[in-house]
Amino acid sequence: MPGANLDEPYLLTRYTSTALRRSKQYAPIYHSVPLSSADAEAKVDDLVLLTTQGEGIELYNTNDQKLLKSWTCSPDVSFACSAVYIKTDAAERVFAVVQGGNEISEEDSARVLWQWNEATTAKTVSTSLVNGNVSTKTEHKFSEPIYALECDPRYPSKLIMVSKAGNITMFDTHTMHQITSASATQKYNVAWACLLPSHEHRTYLPYSSISSASALLLTAGESTNAKDCWALHAFLLDFTASQVRHITSIDIKHKFNNPPAAYTFDASSGCLTTLSRIGHLTVHRLHFGTSPREILSLEIRQCLSMTMDPSSSATKTRAKKSEMRTSVAVAAVGDRYVAVLRGRDVGNDVFEHLLTLWDTKYGTLQAEQSVKVSSTGSQLSTRSIYKLCSLPNQALACSISTPSSATNTKSSRPDQQYRTSVLVSSYHCPPLSLLSSMRRLQPSQQKTSAEFDAVGVIPAAQDLVSEGVLQKWQLVLQSQQDREQDVLKKLMAQESAEDFSNLFFHVVERRTNQAIASEGLPSIEELEALNQKNDNAPIFSVATLHNLASLQQEDKLTVEDSESESDSDDDKPRKEKLQDYRQELNAWKKAVNKAEKEQLKALRQQAREQFARPSFSPAFVTAIAHRCFATDSKGGPDLGFWPQQVVVYLITHHFLHSSMVSGGIIKALVDRQSWNMVLSALAHLNDIAESELMWLLSFRFSLSSKFHGTAATDIPTLDHVLAAVISAPRNDIFFQHALRKLDSEQLKYIFTTLNNWMALWNDQEQFEYHMAPLLPNSDVPLPPYTAIVEVLTLLMDAHFATVILTDALHGPLSQLATQMQSDVEDARVLADLKGCLGLFHRKQANVKPRAKKKWEQGIPQYGVEVIHL
Repeated sequence: MPGANLDEPYLLTRYTSTALRRSKQYAPIYHSVPLSSADAEAKVDDLVLLTTQGEGIELYNTNDQKLLKSWTCSPDVSFACSAVYIKTDAAERVFAVVQGGNEISEEDSARVLWQWNEATTAKTVSTSLVNGNVSTKTEHKFSEPIYALECDPRYPSKLIMVSKAGNITMFDTHTMHQITSASATQKYNVAWACLLPSHEHRTYLPYSSISSASALLLTAGESTNAKDCWALHAFLLDFTASQVRHITSIDIKHKFNNPPAAYTFDASSGCLTTLSRIGHLTVHRLHFGTSPREILSLEIRQCLSMTMDPSSSATKTRAKKSEMRTSVAVAAVGDRYVAVLRGRDVGNDVFEHLLTLWDTKYGTLQAEQSVKVSSTGSQLSTRSIYKLCSLPNQALACSISTPSSATNTKSSRPDQQYRTSVLVSSYHCPPLSLLSSMRRLQPSQQKTSAEFDAVGVIPAAQDLVSEGVLQKWQLVLQSQQDREQDVLKKLMAQESAEDFSNLFFHVVERRTNQAIASEGLPSIEELEALNQKNDNAPIFSVATLHNLASLQQEDKLTVEDSESESDSDDDKPRKEKLQDYRQELNAWKKAVNKAEKEQLKALRQQAREQFARPSFSPAFVTAIAHRCFATDSKGGPDLGFWPQQVVVYLITHHFLHSSMVSGGIIKALVDRQSWNMVLSALAHLNDIAESELMWLLSFRFSLSSKFHGTAATDIPTLDHVLAAVISAPRNDIFFQHALRKLDSEQLKYIFTTLNNWMALWNDQEQFEYHMAPLLPNSDVPLPPYTAIVEVLTLLMDAHFATVILTDALHGPLSQLATQMQSDVEDARVLADLKGCLGLFHRKQANVKPRAKKKWEQGIPQYGVEVIHL
């Protein structure tokens, strides 16, 4: 396996900034990773955000080394921490904490937040031009000094502020109102803060115990309990519940009386790495104690402790020289890898800037690069300030700030000038384990093999299709979506229902013709001609009929000649031959007739199955459904726009689903008094909820006090609605739960009606489903007999206590028991025959294979079912 690789850094930009000498905790420059929300189209993997003292905020592209955007400020302005840049689909926001300036007083130091946002509604302070786009700058003040700003890319409306005292506050980015806050159990000065953003692919955080919208915030600082310890504080942020909870605080003892000067955390492995100024590297691993619903505790265990340059601490002289290295930087670059930027003594008081790559599992040096920047003297490099940041595109952004000799000594607040160089170096780190390899596996590149006919073909020795076919398929798909969007815009622009219906059916006709042309399906005229023919009539072509007529005439003449001849013994063989010939001819006629009839039936069945059907995407149908079932300003149905023909077409052709209509399609159709469409929806749609079925039945009960027909002629009778509800697709478990809403009077009517229906079924001479009796005074067939029995069983299970305690229900139930008595007796007799026919079944299992060869008839299969009511 190849080792780690670290490319030679190249210069991105160079500054000559100014920082106050009295504010040594602030750096001349900060750089951070830009954030992009899930709905943003642009990617920010190759971008880096630079926050420079006296310059402003700049957004660079590391690939082409170009400045994309900048938010400038006056030279006297200094920043307290890295700015936050997040890009959403609606706007771009930039947040920066101002540490000082001519307009900033000492009391407001690090308490002022500047926000650049094009859509902001707060008080506008000034307006600046950002690459030709006008953006507003808003100023906000807070009571506590701010140490760091954090933001989750999945929740750009929540901004996290970390104060210098260790308080965590969540703000709304639109109004900058405080949502919630939390603080540690003890006061401390924050020296480092890191947010682990919520991510669906992150594997280290225990998302089985916490919400997927949770993030972990770690802060570090000096411990108040012991002098030789530093403290780690963990907070859990829930963005959906808008909560911040402090988990724990842990004191960690540092080595050689040198506290950590740089921190970094690798979220994929859970390793916290600290680096002191003398080059001592310590790696700790975080372990969570969880419950089924939350994180209860946090434990930290040391995995590695080493010194990068052992000779530097061997003697006091070396140690004193090492104290001159006022800055070190460390950044996690992958699973068990860290990058370190620091100065190294090469002898004769000459120092160099060194960028190294270490693995934290074994503590070995993997790669190093000497960074060369312009400097006026070697002594200045000992007081350099380093910053290091890992970018998503496997690159490191490092900045080296060296102080210059030019100092303004006349001012009461002397300033120190720094020359800052920002460099970018690409890296490659091989995985240290199989789990690391699977976690860090990059997407495969597109293959450039031979062309294929369709996307999805997986030939031997190749696991991807060709690039040309995939691009062609994507272009075709994109063009279809664009055309569909154009059609949808024209449909939504129609104000009248008639124009909307005409345009919709014009689109349907055009899509149907396209389906016929593309799939090679039979046209509608051919289908109508096929359906007009009778399946049972013998069908012959003209040539076949002519051949059969000639054969019949020849047979007739042959028979007449044979009968006119003498009946001598010599003619008997000839008569037998003629008789055999006649039988063969009749058998051939029957075979031809049967073959052509079966061929025609197969062709007709294939034509019915391949009926040309237009293709519409679910998004298109959903938009059409929302337009058809429009509502007015009060939330009621818009009766002025009701394209009934379009809705009927969508229902009968199985395009529409009940979930596409707000509140369910049944209630929407009833509000528009479209009862015929309600019955059609019950017959064609499969996703109507059982609660909607029960609501329809209860609503129809409420239309008449006597539970019979109403004066309105367009409203179906209660028996018709009950039959449609029983025959509709349903889930028995949810339907039984919905049946509990019926009261005793409704149960009495249903029991009586089902009793009458069972009597009609029992009066039938042939007990077959395709000969179902009709409802009284109607042409609507009854539900199947088994469906009636199933509904009765569900009603008894749901209302058993009500049936026992209500005297009015005992009469209908006694009638039902009488109706079911004959069925129970038949089931008992068939169950008794099961043992007697056991031997016959075993023999029939051996007879069936032989019967297929010898043209024998088998015993038809049957089933026995015992129904307990």
